[in-house]
Amino acid sequence: MAVGREIRVKLTSAEQDYYLNGVGRYTLSSIGGLGLVETTRIQQQLPMTQGHLDLGYRLPGRTILLRFVGQGCTNEDYWDMREELVEMFQPRFADPITLTFTLPNHKQVATDVNLIGDFGLDLNARFDGRTHNVVVAVQSDKPFLRDITQKTVTISSIPDDGWQIAPLWNSLITGWRISDPGDADNTGWHLDDALFTATILVSGGSRSGAPIYPVIRIYGPCLSPIIINQTTDERLAFTASGGLALEAGNYVEMDLENLSKPVRDINGRNLSGYLAVDSDLAFWHLAPNGELLHDGTRSNGNNIIAVTGDSFFPHPTEGVFPYAELIYYDLYMGV
Repeated sequence: MAVGREIRVKLTSAEQDYYLNGVGRYTLSSIGGLGLVETTRIQQQLPMTQGHLDLGYRLPGRTILLRFVGQGCTNEDYWDMREELVEMFQPRFADPITLTFTLPNHKQVATDVNLIGDFGLDLNARFDGRTHNVVVAVQSDKPFLRDITQKTVTISSIPDDGWQIAPLWNSLITGWRISDPGDADNTGWHLDDALFTATILVSGGSRSGAPIYPVIRIYGPCLSPIIINQTTDERLAFTASGGLALEAGNYVEMDLENLSKPVRDINGRNLSGYLAVDSDLAFWHLAPNGELLHDGTRSNGNNIIAVTGDSFFPHPTEGVFPYAELIYYDLYMGV
């Protein structure tokens, strides 16, 4: 079976879609680089010792090799096709090409890439005056393939007296109480060491899933919020410097996929100074199925995320309650 009939490939460049599967000018013949990327073990050797100490591994960005045939209807159309190929693969700044693969098992994965190496469209690869054998290498800055759909998981809270203010996304909350029974209108609520949790299944439970470093947002009003992955035993605690106070309408965002791990509020203000020293900013992640956990067990792909904090609500009837969001793509080591 021809690869082009088995795997469907869509190329999106500058918001324009092109198909490499016999729809139009192009017929895909082969793809390289969809499996595991080349792995480098990180090793340490000491004088007068035999062997080495294995410290883990490093994965480079993914390189994909595409081979396809481009065909024009006439000699003039062939030259129009060459111009289109240049449009498809031309380098741009901070504007990568997106490759989307639809597999025979109906899974759809994607990656953002840029052209690497030569793409001179040598006329020696042209035959019958209007057909060209195209070979092109592209590279992603990430080793993983992502699901095509971005996910947003909301972990919300409701008080235990029946207020239905915020959606309860498979969550559990305990610890609500009246802040001061002596208040004249009894409208103050206090979230005292409250706990609301959600279970997140990543990459559909696939054992080929990759660790996920999401974008996390915790919305106010709350004081000293803490978000914990109880599965990996990793936490991010905003309890330093007297504790982070978030007003209603503000949030703290942690972009854990970004190598610099920025921690900012809605206005871009740096909030990393509120993180406790024992926070796992560098390592906090969602564990895929099969990952070896800190207690010697293995993840089944379910991650139990808990949010704790302290929050005061002067007017709970307005429906302003704290909540957290995790924004991410399911990731795969390869397909």
